[in-house]
Amino acid sequence: IDSPKKKLLSFTSGIAVATLRPRTSSVSGEARLCYVSQGDYTFQNCLGYDVGMVEKMPQGDKGRDGAIEPMPGTTVSIFGAQGHLGHNLSERLNEIKPPSARIVGTVDKDHNAELATSADLAIIAVQPKFVRGLLNNIGPSLKPDAQVLSFAIGTSLDELQKMSGRPAARAMCDTWFQFVAFTAGKEFDRSKHEFIFNNLARVKSYVLATEKEFDAFSVNLIQLYAPVFLKACGEMDSIDTHLQYLAPRFGLPAERLAACLPTGDPQEQLRAFATPGGVTEAAIVALRSRHSITPEELAQVVLNKIEEIRKRNLS
Repeated sequence: IDSPKKKLLSFTSGIAVATLRPRTSSVSGEARLCYVSQGDYTFQNCLGYDVGMVEKMPQGDKGRDGAIEPMPGTTVSIFGAQGHLGHNLSERLNEIKPPSARIVGTVDKDHNAELATSADLAIIAVQPKFVRGLLNNIGPSLKPDAQVLSFAIGTSLDELQKMSGRPAARAMCDTWFQFVAFTAGKEFDRSKHEFIFNNLARVKSYVLATEKEFDAFSVNLIQLYAPVFLKACGEMDSIDTHLQYLAPRFGLPAERLAACLPTGDPQEQLRAFATPGGVTEAAIVALRSRHSITPEELAQVVLNKIEEIRKRNLS
């Protein structure tokens, strides 16, 4: 490398390769390394592993030639990345992450404990009934300073912290990330993961101070999508009462809420969004049974289902 204008490009997983530094120590130009880590050597099943990373390479000092330098930044590990929410979350985080962040995801549960060893932030994207078993499995492998962010409904911050032994936060979203809400325990430090809290939502993000506010948002989100889906599928003529009820709660006009679905087949999207036995399915069943159900009555249906899931998770 004999010119400051020349740069180095290395596809090496997880480390800065100082042996690529100019041997003469006389090059004053800035060298950069780009990293692409992979799920396996055939690049198959590499969900969450196609992470581009850029790092400035230090200059000079012949004595450091050949040294291995650890990558700076943070590792976000997604548990449940093979599921619908986890898959979408992996793709979205790779869109918004800074160069110093690495996003990795499980492709099967047999590797959960292994993935936990490198996690700075462990994201829980499994169904609520699997949260306890997952945290019991990965808890002993988590780094002392790791943190937990759960997208599973019905498991409180206190329960997450007790099961994982780590600071915890909760998130609630639709699987297209139009709206996302967060709440966090007092010990949770979001400084390395601001990109998630600030940029995950495509339309609006809500950082809520209490779990009471967070649980209310969770109910409202289900209340929004259940009637919007049924109207898009031609099963309901008017959902104005529900939209007018929800507009001040989301801080958006009713017309904007009515347009919250992404493009595509609403029947197919509904099947993906409404997990069998889940909260959205309960709201859909209630609306199909009685189109005239009030927003307050629908909210109670959702609350009852969340409480049922919570009790089942604790049993």
